[in-house]
Amino acid sequence: MMLYEADRLRLEAVDRVATLWLDSSDGNTVSRPLLRELDGAMNVAAGHPNLEVLVIRSGRAGVFLVGPSTADYEALGDTELRRDFSFAGQRLHDRIRQISRRTRTAALIEGACRNAGLELALACDFRLAIARPETQIGCDYLERGRLPCHGAAVRLPRQIGLHNALDMLMHSRDIPARAAKQLGLVDHAFGPRPAKTELWWFIADLQARAPRRTVRRRFLSRVREHRWLFRQTVISKFENIDSAQGKVLLNTVMQGWCKSQAEGFAAERTAFVRDCLHPDSAALRARSRRHEQLTAQFGDICSPRLVAVAGAGETGSKLAAIALRGGCDVAIWEPDTIQRFEGKRRLERLLRQAVDDGWLNAIEAGQKRDATHVSKHDVGFDAAELILLTGSGDTQQRDLTRLDACSDENAVLVTINFSPAMQDLRRPRRIVSLRFAGGDSRDVEIVPTSLTAEATTAKLYFWLTRCGLRPKLSATSAAEPALFAA
Repeated sequence: MMLYEADRLRLEAVDRVATLWLDSSDGNTVSRPLLRELDGAMNVAAGHPNLEVLVIRSGRAGVFLVGPSTADYEALGDTELRRDFSFAGQRLHDRIRQISRRTRTAALIEGACRNAGLELALACDFRLAIARPETQIGCDYLERGRLPCHGAAVRLPRQIGLHNALDMLMHSRDIPARAAKQLGLVDHAFGPRPAKTELWWFIADLQARAPRRTVRRRFLSRVREHRWLFRQTVISKFENIDSAQGKVLLNTVMQGWCKSQAEGFAAERTAFVRDCLHPDSAALRARSRRHEQLTAQFGDICSPRLVAVAGAGETGSKLAAIALRGGCDVAIWEPDTIQRFEGKRRLERLLRQAVDDGWLNAIEAGQKRDATHVSKHDVGFDAAELILLTGSGDTQQRDLTRLDACSDENAVLVTINFSPAMQDLRRPRRIVSLRFAGGDSRDVEIVPTSLTAEATTAKLYFWLTRCGLRPKLSATSAAEPALFAA
């Protein structure tokens, strides 16, 4: 039964269970019109006498809810508009909390859930996540030159603890579904195949329970983190943040943590009104705007089904594990017998790490390990959509010359070391380089040549993003690329 329908969402009910479908044509991005429609849907849900469970989920593949967009964010040009936008989101989430006194609320997260999307999910009693590679949950406000305004600074620390919340907010961390479950950010995470069954079992369990308020954090844990010494220890780990908005956000989170929720929300609104368009973050907002334009242009690019990796060394094994956790099939070519053996061991270790990090479960990791083809011949390279070349510079150049001639003409060829000779090949528009940061950093730099096609760079950018990395475009390549220029 349809209870409410608008341009960007619809509210349906079956057997005392309501489902609010988010289905906006702008990619499920939070905006002022969407907030108004959500408020209208909450009014209908609050007035329905028989609803026992309300599930909020997306009707679009690959995204739960994100935003606001940079254009909408920068359109809040005066203090009154900024205050109204912040208050509208906080009031909406307060309505959801009021509804939960008699109707259980749950957010079913499948796809990207960032910023205002995470704030909406935090307002619900429960959060469920479907463990796909696309399902990544986080806050990248600072990376986009913004500040939260709908409750993240208050609710996130109360959900996962002060230290974990600051780590997510200050470092713009995105985490996969199972890691979010380990952190306490979501209540249940399950694979896509049993998702429908798991959801209905969860709903049935909620209907069988008597209504009660959910406990967000253990009392003793809250007491420990409220101790003055612990707070100072946490602050000391983040006080060296460089950006002006980062310092504002740190102060806002601490006010929301040490004071009441109402005072925390007021502090968040004040900080948003005063500093949301700080001039020091203008370059980040310009980059974010370009990212959104590219998402609209290339965002429907699918991850490659088959990724081929030339070389089973440290870098090759790392790239293979990244591709596997991103949902791709992998073929590895390594002529050296000893390196093949060592590469298999490294890959197994990296897959165990992917299990620990929440990307895969143990069964999935075992299946992916067994299905990965490691051969002394380049089996599968002719059908691969993405080919990653590792090893020494001379080895990569030799392999690149041969594969440029025999691989699929639509395949993207990626080297780990930039070489000017890459531009002299037969199809240089599909060739690009990568540079990885050291250690466990998720940062990776994309280095296109002067001839690399924009679509090639965009394909690689979105694939790396879906695999949990943070790609940046090089500003030092031979010809200054304009892919992410403001």
